[in-house]
Amino acid sequence: MGSKGEILGRFIILVDSIVSGGVQRAARGKLSIPVAKIQHDQWYNNEATFNAYLNGLAKKLFGGKRGLQKVGRKILPTIHAITPEQLEGIPDAITAVKMLDALFHQNNRGDDIGGDWIEDETPTSLTFKDNSHHNTHFVHGIIEGIFDVLTTHKLTKSKVVQLKEDGKDCSIIKLEFV
Repeated sequence: MGSKGEILGRFIILVDSIVSGGVQRAARGKLSIPVAKIQHDQWYNNEATFNAYLNGLAKKLFGGKRGLQKVGRKILPTIHAITPEQLEGIPDAITAVKMLDALFHQNNRGDDIGGDWIEDETPTSLTFKDNSHHNTHFVHGIIEGIFDVLTTHKLTKSKVVQLKEDGKDCSIIKLEFV
């Protein structure tokens, strides 16, 4: 296992199905294994597979931060369209956001993968800390996608704040909702 951990094949396949043709072609060219051979329930080195998509999206040509956010935002709606039963028992968007760290660790493993958690919560806001090995703008998009699918709350404002903590990069995602 590499220093950036491993990711389940199902997540690689999901993102491959969402990204645009240009990103898809560029990422597939950098994969250590052809996408057709990736198995849903197998673990793959994150650096050699999934990061090919995120790095491709991060390039200005493919949208940069906004491209990462847009693809992240499509994750939950795509999962919901394919397997709506996966969201059964999740009563609202706030609960789903609070579950993100558990979901992250179901699809990622390794010693240096980081995580996500709620730093602060009020009845109309959440401050979400992201130090996962995925790009924060991608995670930000996933959170926005949660509010798109689980419409119990309307997201009124969301922003990313980059900071350093103990010499390491981390990010805060601030959410306001009604």
